[in-house]
Amino acid sequence: MRSGCIPAANSAAEVPTLGRSTHDARQAVACRLVILAIDQGTTGTTCLVVDEELRVRGRGYRELRQCFPQPGWVEHDPEEIWATVAETADAAVHAAGVRAADLRAIGITNQRETTLLWERATGRPVNRALVWQD
Repeated sequence: MRSGCIPAANSAAEVPTLGRSTHDARQAVACRLVILAIDQGTTGTTCLVVDEELRVRGRGYRELRQCFPQPGWVEHDPEEIWATVAETADAAVHAAGVRAADLRAIGITNQRETTLLWERATGRPVNRALVWQD
């Protein structure tokens, strides 16, 4: 057991928070299995920190700016996509009262049909991402 952790009766047991401060309750969550779920979609990014019973412990959300260079075309700024993921992940971790080091796994769902080209030598995007919207 890590120092500062509140032991549970068993790994699947609920850690009660009655009679504990919010800080103590957050420490109890940090000692348990927590997962960061990232949903990066065409309109925004949502990140959730969930516990082993899949209860939401923290949430972050940011909208994603849509670019319409001509009718029927949609593009996204790839740097903005990354920034929304980083910001929402940080917000969810903070709201859950855990540290990034406490995360046991990260799950990702993303814009599967969005296409992006980047420069191999620099790793920088060549242009905006081309977005599929149905």
